[in-house]
Amino acid sequence: MVRIYFFIAIVITGPMVLSTPATAGQYKPGSAASRSPVNVLMLDLAIPGYGMFVHNKPFWGLSYTGLKLAGAFLIYAAIRNHNYWASVAASANSYQNSQPGFVYFKDPTDSSKALSALDIQNKADSSFLFIIYAVAFELTVFTISGWHSYSTALEEKKSNGPFYRMSYQQASQNNQYMAAWQQSF
Repeated sequence: MVRIYFFIAIVITGPMVLSTPATAGQYKPGSAASRSPVNVLMLDLAIPGYGMFVHNKPFWGLSYTGLKLAGAFLIYAAIRNHNYWASVAASANSYQNSQPGFVYFKDPTDSSKALSALDIQNKADSSFLFIIYAVAFELTVFTISGWHSYSTALEEKKSNGPFYRMSYQQASQNNQYMAAWQQSF
């Protein structure tokens, strides 16, 4: 799975890896091509661990990929758990309403215990909290991964140095021009 994400990252960013050569009036110190921090952030949100793989930090890339996939699995498991308990609660309430007295049901997870319809409804409600916790975990991992990728791309961009461009200004009334290097980012 990680190889697929890494392959997609290489295919998407292939053109960004090599910078365009500078013209005669341009000079860029350093040889590393910088990537836009915003582009890295957006691609990291789409492809788990992308930002760290691009910046040659495979440990962090694999960590974020694993955590994001674990969070997706937690959300899936939480939704299945909630749907199960909601179904059991609906069945228990339906059966309880059709009976004249108070009914206890066998606990589906532990057959030695008996649960009332209210106990089963409480389990269904608490299983919904599991969904909320799983989504909060996933959002936290995405936020930390995005921040880490963005800040790493920003540090790389700053370490590559500024981009200098030759600018021409009219020096006097007799059409003489002065050339100077102008710094731009």
